[in-house]
Amino acid sequence: ICGYIGGISECIEKSDEVKESGTIVYFNPETGEQCSNYQEENSNNDNKEGCMKWYIYNDSSDSMAYNLLLDHNTTAVTAWNSKGNNKDTSEINAKLREDTKSWQDNLNARLISANEVAQIVGNNDFNSKISGFDKWFFFQDSSNNESTGPGNLCKDLDSGCKYAWLYDRTKDNCKEEYGCANNAVGSNSTVHYGYWTSDFIVDKFPSIWVVNNRGNLTDQNAANALRGIRPVITIPKSLISN
Repeated sequence: ICGYIGGISECIEKSDEVKESGTIVYFNPETGEQCSNYQEENSNNDNKEGCMKWYIYNDSSDSMAYNLLLDHNTTAVTAWNSKGNNKDTSEINAKLREDTKSWQDNLNARLISANEVAQIVGNNDFNSKISGFDKWFFFQDSSNNESTGPGNLCKDLDSGCKYAWLYDRTKDNCKEEYGCANNAVGSNSTVHYGYWTSDFIVDKFPSIWVVNNRGNLTDQNAANALRGIRPVITIPKSLISN
């Protein structure tokens, strides 16, 4: 399969192997290369440099590239739009560009979409273009029943919390409280409660869909600086060795 990834010509041999969402890779966006010198401090919120931990998601055998979600926020908390305009992305995009200015341009750093989050957890009923706030959902069972979470989401599951990586490093002790996080926030990091997606909520002005520390997709007023920036990048599969 041949095509262009980030403006670069790329060819791969089609494979039946599909990486499970949540598969960890270590990648340095400044050099554009897979790396092996990751340190735990590199996952502290507000860190934007070096060899960092990423999660592959929504892979397919037909795809030439991996979408990678960072395991922490490059800016712990910021407003989406301080004037409360949930359709004006200029402010959040400017902050994203500032956070990723030293990264390779062809990585196309962006925010994850609410639809991508729904696809990860298998919620086929969600569509950000038409779904109102009544379609918010928990990741583990795609319900919006408060009785299922947050404390009850993962504690009774033999496999643990399958989608913990989606809300990694989102609150102190969240592993103990909610079953979330491969790593808690850490004493040297700014506590926050999740991160912004790229989508506004069609029937709840001025709110944005956010990934929450309780393991759900929910709302946040665009002007409230309570969520952070967690970039997604796209890289050719050939950059990652198995």
